[in-house]
Amino acid sequence: MHTKHTKSTLCVVILILCSLFIAMVYCTTATQRDTKTTGSRSRGYIQDLIDAASWGDTITIPTGMYYGPIVIDKRLTLLGEDRETTIIDGQGEDIVIRITDAAWKVTLQGFTITNSSNSEGVGILVEASYDITIIGNIITGHNGSAIKFNSHIQYHVISDNIITNNGYGILFDINYYISEITIENNIISHNVDGIHFFILDCYLVFVRNNTIAYNTNYGVSFHYPCCVAHLLIYHNNFIENEQHTYSATAQWYQEYGTPFNPLTDGGNYWSDYTGVDEFSGPNQDIPGSDGIGDTPYAIPGGDRIDKYPFIEPWMLPDTTPPDIIHDTVGYAFYNEEFIIDAQIVDDRSEPGTITAYIQNHQPTYTLRGRVWTTIKMQYIGETTYRGVIPKDVINQLYALVHQPAMLLFSFRIIAVDEAGNEQVTGIYTVRIVRDINDIPIEIE
Repeated sequence: MHTKHTKSTLCVVILILCSLFIAMVYCTTATQRDTKTTGSRSRGYIQDLIDAASWGDTITIPTGMYYGPIVIDKRLTLLGEDRETTIIDGQGEDIVIRITDAAWKVTLQGFTITNSSNSEGVGILVEASYDITIIGNIITGHNGSAIKFNSHIQYHVISDNIITNNGYGILFDINYYISEITIENNIISHNVDGIHFFILDCYLVFVRNNTIAYNTNYGVSFHYPCCVAHLLIYHNNFIENEQHTYSATAQWYQEYGTPFNPLTDGGNYWSDYTGVDEFSGPNQDIPGSDGIGDTPYAIPGGDRIDKYPFIEPWMLPDTTPPDIIHDTVGYAFYNEEFIIDAQIVDDRSEPGTITAYIQNHQPTYTLRGRVWTTIKMQYIGETTYRGVIPKDVINQLYALVHQPAMLLFSFRIIAVDEAGNEQVTGIYTVRIVRDINDIPIEIE
């Protein structure tokens, strides 16, 4: 939600939440679940659960170290509790996780997958043809490929993974046809090749919103000149790869809309692009910058171009509001100011750049209604913002009722980040008391 209130700004912190559970949830149906106590983390533990599962089950794996190899040969969802701490170690096996051609509609999410063999080891081998989703994993330490496809495939999604320190990041080693594949929102870095297509043809393949960086050979490469019309590569950040790409294939941009929409239009960011941004429009001939380079980026290896290269790295728009953490004190004292502290955090905002304020919901002086009054909160460091209701306001509130010991007033906290995303807490209620003796004794 956007706000019309004046914005200042918020504090960037990274909260690492590591939840340690001792139970594993094994979902047999959407409505019926059995909870099993986690036993041995030894080799074969996850495989035993897969073998015992029914078609379409969800298996949730708690934090811990587990060992491959693992074979998935049926439709199921395999969820790790936390991709940083739910680790599948291949122990030098050639393939850590294999999804066979007997499986379809498989989701693999929330793991670190590492340590296949020293030669041509593979983190995830996909033999299945239909509807495989690999999302939110860390895949690292595979000299062959992090993710390898070796058959005709359709309806696959590779999303929100960190794919680093491998031979190939993603390898389509098919020598045939692929269709309706989406590769998006991944970080593909420090591999030999980021993405390699060894395919003859394709239909509706999207490579978008990825950061493809510091790969020592190619960012994206192709064995055959294929898919000229149906492989769309756009909104990616190509950063300091030895060679970003070598291609006589693919379409490297989306058309320039009227008006220009950076969410859907434009090409890629190239760290070696040397053009300038002084013009705008579909032909880049209208005075005024638009974030798009005025000249195309030439794709090596043919006559293909990125017609609308971005000047700065492309990012998804910030649509997430800040988080507000507040533990309220339920009493305010007469003739004293009332201090309200809150932690306000946002993953896109610099320290102290959030606009935060409290709205005090108090009786009017005529006791005929209530009114919101706004008090700006100040950033005091360490993700904390402070708002103060002055003591004269507390005293005025106290004087408004015939039974002041029972007087309640309420407030809420509002935070707005630089993108205009607004977060509003629930309403906190506070009682004003004359002194500490007015606070009721709680009997347990």
